[in-house]
Amino acid sequence: MGFCLSTLRPGATRLRPVSNKHEGCYEELPPPYQPLDEWPKRRPESTGVRSHGASQYHADPQAWWLGESFAPPNTFSAFPQIAPPWAGFLEIYAENLPQLMREGFYWSEANVEPDTGHTASVQSCRLIKIMHWENFDFQYARVYYISDTTMSPVTGKPRWAGRITVCTYDRETGGKFSLGELTPERITQAYALNPDGYAIYDYNCRAPQNETNTILDHGSMKGWWPHQKESSAGPEAAEAASQD
Repeated sequence: MGFCLSTLRPGATRLRPVSNKHEGCYEELPPPYQPLDEWPKRRPESTGVRSHGASQYHADPQAWWLGESFAPPNTFSAFPQIAPPWAGFLEIYAENLPQLMREGFYWSEANVEPDTGHTASVQSCRLIKIMHWENFDFQYARVYYISDTTMSPVTGKPRWAGRITVCTYDRETGGKFSLGELTPERITQAYALNPDGYAIYDYNCRAPQNETNTILDHGSMKGWWPHQKESSAGPEAAEAASQD
């Protein structure tokens, strides 16, 4: 039998699901919240992203960093806890992340860089450790590279670039995975660092009252940020949908 949310603790040991089909409950899950002042005061080290856009930012000491995790609906609200069939992890480097907070952060499958995706080891996804997902015994990872289609007038390169890693328990689920499964409503965690490596944003769906934003004091952020109901495809698409 799994513990209730209030008994979960950081640093839990890695556990396997009860059933062979990965549908059993876990005894422990990732911690519900990591205080902002406990976030590492430096950017995560590069793991060799090869995409055209992201590779430029990984070597840029002035780049901002954003990491987000995704999971199917009710992953953390069900009891006993159910092992999700997949988890998604997004990380981007940006020229100006505060601008994406104020104006909106939008992407779609049109932002996926063609011919760059590949499979990878689950261990290569550093966000699994950073965001405390080690308890889930994922066996397969699929990687997509994404970048902004708008070039910066200052640098001449995409305003942001990064990658998405989808982790599953088997190749079949990973091979059939659609990026349409990722939505702003399914964001479970979001962390952001400034160029000096200090945390500027912290959100966890299991403790939303502890959300911290050092850039914006009030107001919601649009696009691929937590709590959003607006279409992630962009403001024009959202307006068109409202007129249907």
